[in-house]
Amino acid sequence: GICRVGWAALNAKRELGKDAHGFGFGGTGKKSHGGRFLDYGEPYGCGDVIGCLLDQVRGVISFSKNGRPLGEAFEVGPSLARQP
Repeated sequence: GICRVGWAALNAKRELGKDAHGFGFGGTGKKSHGGRFLDYGEPYGCGDVIGCLLDQVRGVISFSKNGRPLGEAFEVGPSLARQP
């Protein structure tokens, strides 16, 4: 199956990246937010370790694959980054 990791506010849908309150990165190498899927990083699968980072000061979400940073995926702004 396909996996998606990421961050979401408490009021987000359970499917990461399908609404305005969730941000995801899927095994197909796509980032998702608001139901929109864009190329990001590279595909991942069984045996890979995915890091999911939220910089609450800068309001930036990024990911890593097997310890290697993939760069900034989303700018969410400090106010959204500090939501529970």
